[in-house]
Amino acid sequence: MIPLEISQIRNLKDVLKVNFNKKVYIKSICIDSRKIKKGDLFVCIRGNTFDGHKFIKEALSKGAIGCVVDKRFFDKNFSILDFNFIVVRDTVNFLNEVASFIRSRLKATVIGITGSCGKTTTKDMLSSVLGRNYNVVCSPYSFNNFIGLPLTICEANLSTRYLIAECATNHPGEIGRLASVLRPHLSIITNIGESHLKFFKNKENVFKEKKAIISYTKRALLINGDDPFLRKIRIYKVPKITFGFSSSNDIFVEYLKRKGFSLIFKVNVEREKFKIRTPFYHHIYNCLAAISVGKYLNINNDLIKQGLEEFKFNNMRTQLIRKRGIIFINDAYNSNPLSLEQALKSLYALKARRKIIVLSDMLEQGANSIPSHKRIGRIVHLLGFDYLLCWGKYSYYIFNEFVKLNRYKKAFYFKDKFKLIKKLRRMLRKGDVVFLKGSRATYMEEILAHFN
Repeated sequence: MIPLEISQIRNLKDVLKVNFNKKVYIKSICIDSRKIKKGDLFVCIRGNTFDGHKFIKEALSKGAIGCVVDKRFFDKNFSILDFNFIVVRDTVNFLNEVASFIRSRLKATVIGITGSCGKTTTKDMLSSVLGRNYNVVCSPYSFNNFIGLPLTICEANLSTRYLIAECATNHPGEIGRLASVLRPHLSIITNIGESHLKFFKNKENVFKEKKAIISYTKRALLINGDDPFLRKIRIYKVPKITFGFSSSNDIFVEYLKRKGFSLIFKVNVEREKFKIRTPFYHHIYNCLAAISVGKYLNINNDLIKQGLEEFKFNNMRTQLIRKRGIIFINDAYNSNPLSLEQALKSLYALKARRKIIVLSDMLEQGANSIPSHKRIGRIVHLLGFDYLLCWGKYSYYIFNEFVKLNRYKKAFYFKDKFKLIKKLRRMLRKGDVVFLKGSRATYMEEILAHFN
């Protein structure tokens, strides 16, 4: 982080009171008392299941120079506060104000990524490409909300060449607020799908939300030109660069071949072929986004090729795990209709002794919950997988729709995840491929722990 003096942040809009030595420098900002280092400013965040104010003593004992507390805490405890503190209306808002201030001082090229799926993989691929020769800061895991994004910005300093961050949403207006803090030079929109329909109702509203990033984009917008919503975008303030499979895009795929568990492809702007270590075709879009950014930034083609070829899918996103002659595909980080359908179609073309699909719920679908799960059941039937195992309230509709269309006893539904695990253990054979997917709250990756 760029070192800050207390005097530089005391006038931020959310700050109400400062009780601090004016000459103190803040080395970094931290919201987790377990990770505090000497010189950190501890920001007390209130969550649904925790309250950072309860860990003030721990943070101070580990070397925090002071704490940021909210007015509610201060009003109850002001008479006994004996440490350096800043009082703010809301600690999350304060975190974003600090990040916005730091962003204004950065020399880095800032890249923002949004879309219904593929954000994290695109971000990590870009980091693999750009990080080979440059100082890159990118959001860890899926730090893409009003806490994760400002913390990512705060990690950057004056030597950072590229800052890459995700912008996610589950309520209207959030992308605009995040983008106003990030203020990206380059923005990528990966796709528009049926994500968070509980709050957005339909894909038209998802599209409206995602494209809010455009208003804050300074140099160029890069979009999936195959997406029926994104191809409608017309902008004039910054250049638009499109990528996809259609030859109408600026950067498009001319050649694609699966070789084992890898994909080899060629794009129109390069003579040489690229390679990625995954059999899932939908990740080509993530590669194209990374290539498009690389081309825009004049990154050497060898660095782009190397960055993609050495990239590893190891974060529960189509992650391949081999155990006792069985291949598990751990795609359990999250699930929505678009990402699940894309994965199933790629899995269909994969050669294996048997393909076993293990699914749980796609959450935050609102009124679309039952129809979207039924549609997945029909897709599983049409693609002809060997077995389907489902667990969860809404995944019952995947199972039921499949059974209605399929006369063979290839599907099983469980109310208990551990009963599903027992069934799966009994049925597995060497050479099988097992695909796991569900929304984050279903923790489908836990199944893997029972197959060591």
